[in-house]
Formats: sequence, C-alpha cells, structure tokens
Amino acid sequence: MVPKPQQRAVWQHYRPGQEIDKRASAEYLTVAKAAIDAVARIEGAQGSLL
Repeated sequence: MVPKPQQRAVWQHYRPGQEIDKRASAEYLTVAKAAIDAVARIEGAQGSLL
C-alpha cells in the first residue's frame, strides 16, 4: 500500500535498533510521515495522521 519511492526512503533512513532505543533520526521521522500521508491520500483520508 505504501508507494515504492516512500518505502525506499523509509528503509534508507531506518537505523536498526531505533525502535528499541527510541532515537529515530529527524530524517527518518520526516520520510515516515511522508509515507503515512501518501497512504492517507491514496485511501482518501483527510489531514495528516502525525
């Protein structure tokens, strides 16, 4: 469901262990939000989920 360009961007900025130490980079958070917003647009949701 997540468009391929957004999937690649999320994985490019993912750092193993960030979900454990809760220290995701600003870049990762930015691309993750863009991926969420892309899915929301595809599904017809309004507004940002983050």
